Amino acid sequence: MGLNPDPGIRIIDTDYRKRWDELVIKLDILDRDLTSGSEVVHWVTQFPYPMYARDYVYVRRWHTDSTKKVMVLVSRSVEHPSAPEHPKYVRVRSYESHMVIRAHHSFDEIGFDYLLTYTDDPQTVFPHYCISWMVSSGMPDFLEKLHRAARDSGQATGRLGAAGATGLEVEDPCVSGARGEDHEQLSQGTRHIGYA
Repeated sequence: MGLNPDPGIRIIDTDYRKRWDELVIKLDILDRDLTSGSEVVHWVTQFPYPMYARDYVYVRRWHTDSTKKVMVLVSRSVEHPSAPEHPKYVRVRSYESHMVIRAHHSFDEIGFDYLLTYTDDPQTVFPHYCISWMVSSGMPDFLEKLHRAARDSGQATGRLGAAGATGLEVEDPCVSGARGEDHEQLSQGTRHIGYA
């Protein structure tokens, strides 16, 4: 079924994401560590034309603090024998993501704030300004889809939880440029999107 640390937070459930994110080509849990709660995920996603799809293998771990009404999800790229590179996709070897979800009242009520910080090296040959544009236009679209999926999840289950997410707070993206050789572009983004 995928990650579901709280019944009200289906947004990070891999099976649910396959339904709401049309860019997902493949999204599977490869491995789990029941002691730590870590999961190894293989994610293949479409990139804008004319780029090839990107493929990520990463480990993720989460912690929910119901007293502070906060959930933290941390992910970083790893290698895994069950996910060898495929010639049809470009492997993203450098990826890190931190998502903080804060409930306004509780995880069972309407109202959440999301803070997503990530960095990756998408292995492109496009100039910095093209990558900056793609990140700055793609991130709000992703967060809007995340918001809708959270809202729709609660309506479908009869629970509010993440479904009642009224808050995605976002600042302008922090997008940075080339690192190392010309073909290594590093994209970074921190977004705060506010919904009432």
